[in-house]
Amino acid sequence: MGIQTAKTAILDLLKADSAFSTPLTGGIYAVGVDNVEQISRQDTPDAFDASSELLPCALLKLETTTPLGPYRRSSRQFIVLYVYQQRGHAIVHTALDRAYDLLHKQDVPGAGAWDISMSDVLPDLADDILNAATGYIRFVAIVSQ
Repeated sequence: MGIQTAKTAILDLLKADSAFSTPLTGGIYAVGVDNVEQISRQDTPDAFDASSELLPCALLKLETTTPLGPYRRSSRQFIVLYVYQQRGHAIVHTALDRAYDLLHKQDVPGAGAWDISMSDVLPDLADDILNAATGYIRFVAIVSQ
């Protein structure tokens, strides 16, 4: 209940924020929403231009859920946001910074989550499969079950 609700609410928040979404011309996606499992030409064709080059885009994924929340019917849900661009990391860095501003210690309406906090960030990675620059920011949220 709370886990999927949190993912959808965070995805909606990111898409609605123009400072976050405007540079991501290839779109903002979430695993399990609209049959997306990964950034690929099959799952996310809008993330690629006419020459099959990757456009700046983001992918939201749920990770481990631990049943150790502070309340009887809660758990800790790890949520990671990957940002991709073809070359360089400027858009990746800007998007990760904005995601931090939007989510860290913030209330996300309708998320069914509270105490969202940044866990870790790795802004300068390479994705060998997509042949692209990437980075991620991970959050942990307390969600109701």
